[in-house]
Amino acid sequence: VYQKFIQGKEFSVECFVQNGVPTVVGIHEKTSMDLPFFIETGDYCPPRIDALKQTVLIEEAKAALMTLGVKNSLAHIEIKWTKQGAQIIEVASRMGGVYIYQNIKQVYGFNLIRAACEIACGVEVSEKITVPQKYVLAKFFIPQKSGIITALRGFDELARHEYVIDSFIGKKLYDSIFVPPDGYEVLGWVLTAGHSYHDVEKKMNAIMGTVSFRIAAAQVFDIPESRPFFKPASVQL
Repeated sequence: VYQKFIQGKEFSVECFVQNGVPTVVGIHEKTSMDLPFFIETGDYCPPRIDALKQTVLIEEAKAALMTLGVKNSLAHIEIKWTKQGAQIIEVASRMGGVYIYQNIKQVYGFNLIRAACEIACGVEVSEKITVPQKYVLAKFFIPQKSGIITALRGFDELARHEYVIDSFIGKKLYDSIFVPPDGYEVLGWVLTAGHSYHDVEKKMNAIMGTVSFRIAAAQVFDIPESRPFFKPASVQL
């Protein structure tokens, strides 16, 4: 699949559609790696943009859902803000993954899962749309290079940190991890909440100071019809 390169800040718009009427419940601002890679490194919710840009993103998302004829579903729409304005990257008739549910509930007080159940049962959605009640910052743990995980410090205690509202670690000691250009894996992610962007950034810095990891250098070998695999750099084949 070939796609036109679109440069700009990326956002995700979280919605539900009932009886063909789309409603936007929240917006995430994505942070990403430096080019030429596009892997997401985290999210701000609500986004750090003015009300006018938020309105444009909302109307673009609603127009896309109506154009595609979505009738009854949750929706996760990814949009980039470019020099030409908002341009849609992807429309998915589902709830956003990873921590989207937690963020929307924390910030906007909206329960996406309850809304999905009500839509499926033909019941009018009872959840109410609110203005942001707090700020949430999410970060992925992404190494600088592919290799073997040889040390993990502080991750066992991460969930008990006073600033952490949710977290997930999907790798363990001596697992391999593939980051661009070899793959698109992460160690996991963490969420924190606060009363301002400055507050959540300060809390996230504190969280990041309690964890660390080490990745051993490794050689990557391509196998046809399969994913790459690693051998320690010291091994001679």
